[in-house]
Amino acid sequence: MNPKIIELVKEYIIENYSHQYATLITGSYAEGKETIYSDVDVIIFTTERIQKIIKTLNYKGITLQLIFFSVESIEYTLYEDFLSNKGVYIDMISKGFILLDHHHFLKHLKEYTTALKEKGSTPLSKDEDEKYRSKITSYLLDIEGVKDTKRIFFVALLLIDVLAEFKLRLLRQWGGTGKTKSEFLRKVAPTFFEELQIATQMFFEKGDKDKLITITKELLDSTGGKFIQELNFQEFAFSENMLVIQVSKVLHQKESAEIILAIVPFLKTLSINAYHFISSTDGFLYLIIEDFNKSQLQKLLNKFPNEQLIDIHYFYPQTCFNSLENYQKLLPFFEMLSKEAFHNLENENFKILKGLNLLITLRKIEKMSREEYLSFLKYLIDCWIIYCADDILINKAPETTIEKSTILKKYNSIFQNQKQYLKSTLKIDKSYHILSEALARIDNRVIPLYKTFLITPDFDETKKKKFCFCKNVLDYCYSILFIEPKFKAYLPYVALQIE
Repeated sequence: MNPKIIELVKEYIIENYSHQYATLITGSYAEGKETIYSDVDVIIFTTERIQKIIKTLNYKGITLQLIFFSVESIEYTLYEDFLSNKGVYIDMISKGFILLDHHHFLKHLKEYTTALKEKGSTPLSKDEDEKYRSKITSYLLDIEGVKDTKRIFFVALLLIDVLAEFKLRLLRQWGGTGKTKSEFLRKVAPTFFEELQIATQMFFEKGDKDKLITITKELLDSTGGKFIQELNFQEFAFSENMLVIQVSKVLHQKESAEIILAIVPFLKTLSINAYHFISSTDGFLYLIIEDFNKSQLQKLLNKFPNEQLIDIHYFYPQTCFNSLENYQKLLPFFEMLSKEAFHNLENENFKILKGLNLLITLRKIEKMSREEYLSFLKYLIDCWIIYCADDILINKAPETTIEKSTILKKYNSIFQNQKQYLKSTLKIDKSYHILSEALARIDNRVIPLYKTFLITPDFDETKKKKFCFCKNVLDYCYSILFIEPKFKAYLPYVALQIE
């Protein structure tokens, strides 16, 4: 990479974002393909809870495109990237130049994304194949049926884009966006790329649609021919007997309790017995049905709109556990916890005690020494404490940032009023054996090391991965208990004070 660019970017980051956790340079500069028009893509990772932010600015003659990610949210971003089969951020991180790193976070993240990139996108399912062919067939019929190509200008653009995407998916290649899509296609299917380019030029320069029609028919014929179908939810194939329903926005506890208590009798009429509710960080109340049967689908559709029903593979929380198999091993415990929780939705004491008891229970299950337990509690606080507004990261401006010490003072004030009560009521949770048996069956080896970024570097890899998994289990449990994100860190803080 150009040493001058490296120094300029580092200078800017240190001056303006000295609190960053890790930073890398990516894009054309990282590949050595920059031109005089190229901007410098910089990905900045922070431990603060932010949504993805992209901002562009000029610094000493170079254009910087800054992309901010929370180290906590990058897992979800990569999951979305993987599900979409575009691989945009997977590609950007895998080829990035590490500018600043912390505890080898970027080193491990690059290794993980490189492996994902080499693995390729997911194979096309029958449903996906039919959707692509249905869409392409529709565009093709529009183009064939109109003589004046100016009337189908945008249809042609849509067709060209979906042809490229379909071809990449057939080859199990990442789809990318913009110029990366062109680069991916030219690399893996050079002949098809050249023919598509010629067809595009003929259509837009000469109004000749024949080449575009020909290349479209050839691709369709090679994959089963034209496909005309009216797609609807009933035709979706679920790969597991699980279904997620986005019930509503999370309201006040009383309203949420009323919604849940109204749904439970309805589930019984469908003979649905295995389920749980969670309050997710995206602000929605979700119902996860664990024994879903397609024969129940129409009645569920009568109760909930189509867009609220989600295939489990498109629901993020199961990825916290690094495989659907790990998630399913924990489901009996989650189901039991949920049934307790929705009978105590307005009972704040229940939530606090249950959350603390789960911490103590995990300590016993994992046989943590006192030193390990203290490190684990500090790790949870660092992961969960929220320093600034969720969507703001502007040079840690005082008006947008709450200092950690201020938050801990508030926690201490609350704790002093509850101290004697909490100390006298803490105990190993009655669910000990169910949780212990589930955790004993978990394969922690599948956890990528980049996820363990805040755990003390003194621990070995096995212990780091175990702590990371336990944190994710607690995180999910607290969502089931409807503990607000901004209040989660209070529980390990209390456990730390009691210890």
